[in-house]
Amino acid sequence: MRLNLTLVLLLTLVWAVGGARTETSSKKAMKHRFVFYPKDNPTTVVLTGDHWGWNPAAVPMTRQSDGTFTVEVELEEGAYLYKFVADGKWYHDEKNPNRVSDGFGGFNSILVIGSGKSKLPLRRSTLLNLAASPVEFRVQGVPSDFKQGWIPVRFEEGQLVYDDREPTATHGRLLLSAEMLSLPQEKGTSHSLAPRQIFVYLPKGYFTPGSKHRYPVIYLHDGQNVWDDDRCCFGHGGWHLNTLLDSTTTLPQAILVGIPNSSARLAEYGLGADILRLRPSPYHRFLREVVKPRIDQDFRTRRDRKHTAVMGSSMGGIVSITTGYVYPDTFGVVAALSPAFQVPDAQGRTLLDVVKKHGRGRFRLYVDNGTAGETQDGAPLTREFVNLARQKGWKDGVDFEHFEDVGAAHNERAWRMRAWRPLKFILESRSR
Repeated sequence: MRLNLTLVLLLTLVWAVGGARTETSSKKAMKHRFVFYPKDNPTTVVLTGDHWGWNPAAVPMTRQSDGTFTVEVELEEGAYLYKFVADGKWYHDEKNPNRVSDGFGGFNSILVIGSGKSKLPLRRSTLLNLAASPVEFRVQGVPSDFKQGWIPVRFEEGQLVYDDREPTATHGRLLLSAEMLSLPQEKGTSHSLAPRQIFVYLPKGYFTPGSKHRYPVIYLHDGQNVWDDDRCCFGHGGWHLNTLLDSTTTLPQAILVGIPNSSARLAEYGLGADILRLRPSPYHRFLREVVKPRIDQDFRTRRDRKHTAVMGSSMGGIVSITTGYVYPDTFGVVAALSPAFQVPDAQGRTLLDVVKKHGRGRFRLYVDNGTAGETQDGAPLTREFVNLARQKGWKDGVDFEHFEDVGAAHNERAWRMRAWRPLKFILESRSR
């Protein structure tokens, strides 16, 4: 059954978690008792969800004598997505059968308070609502008289700090845009993409005196997660792509552009209202009309499609593939790690339906997956996509590569370990 149809049915249900009780409060809200049943012996457990902005420290839970953790929360009538965070690890509620994909290879549990009718548009609004706060980063130690357009930065214990070290021939440089980049809102539309700062990695050798060498560019989604930040990504650490290119002696060098996601990640990266029309979303337009021109203007790039790639994981893998379909004359190479092929558009169609209707895209394509976890990192659906891609004309060793990382989970640690594969595919590209 399509995920969106499942969600519509689930949002009409009223249920209790693990036999928990609900009671009406005087504020026309309801108190709900959440219960977490740990499989081991965690020290701390926290309740979080969309209502709390997915803050991993949102609502601490209390250990009971039977080993469970509980908390009672007052919520207004509606539908809520939630998870438990036990000692930093995220879990859906196994006692609650009502769940949807979280876009990361796992599930979000669904709680409906009251009739749920006030939140029945949740499915469509979750897929289409771009409302989000600006994505801005605090950098420590920036000189008060700093006036340049790009701030040199590095990560120290999970914090961005000003990098006053001189560039060398053996280490690239990580930069953060000093200003927020934004997509002008179209007249007569309600689509307003959150403005954001972006990251750029300039490779070793870029600052060689007198050099006029131009570099291919890889645009990376979830761009705050792809650097050497060991504290990010739910404890898994970042992808370390900057240190990977610093240390490699075999891969060609490239400029990397990290575009951070906002809290409206599902709407930004998702398939929108009708993916079969292949119309650019606000995020697609932001990438092509705002980010790429700025990068081409400020840095020594190779601007043609063969040397311009998009890359991402999970939902970032999905938007990488749709970017290739929507803008084939701009982005000629696509890399999708553990893509969330199960996520539909508002009509219930997925990327498999796109390939069935539109055939092979005019771009080189790398796809991979793991096999671990309750969803097997989406392996069954990825294999189905791969078989379909081959049927539609992508050729292994020419313009297509699929890698199955047996035993790998759906997280940044796994993607970091195999990131060299898509980089090799992109940077050692064969001309079509």
